[in-house]
Amino acid sequence: MIPRTVLIILLVTAALLAAGCSQPSPPPSTPTPTPVPTTITPVPTTITPIPTPTLDYIPGPMPANFEVTVDVDRNVISIDPKITVTFRGGRGINYVYTIDVVVIRSDGVVEKASMSRPKVNDYVEILGTTGTDRVQIFVTLVTKDPPPGPYLIYDEDLPFRSRG
Repeated sequence: MIPRTVLIILLVTAALLAAGCSQPSPPPSTPTPTPVPTTITPVPTTITPIPTPTLDYIPGPMPANFEVTVDVDRNVISIDPKITVTFRGGRGINYVYTIDVVVIRSDGVVEKASMSRPKVNDYVEILGTTGTDRVQIFVTLVTKDPPPGPYLIYDEDLPFRSRG
């Protein structure tokens, strides 16, 4: 009789365990988002002109005995929008104190670079844009007569040249 009682207890226990495990667990509840009304407020746009920053310079050409030349190259070696300014010398080579290069990029950023007491083939590189950038070059002399400057010797808009 003991085995029969043990068998019944085991069957009842198994039935209870099977009944409790047979029901799926309820899915986790997720909160439903409440819609937020969106209103777009128009922002007034004003177009402000970009000032053309330049150095204060002496108007007119440099005196003939003090003239120097520079080469300005745009995108010569690589496909980067670099602007390279190379000093080439000239009659006034011994009187040049500084050469200042100002690049006004098409995105409105102003980049500046300088060469102090430059020698022939000294150069500076400035990263431009893939648009049209304005390049200005100023020369300051070490003389008192004529005035030391700066003199504007180059002022051009240079477009980006892509290869191909």
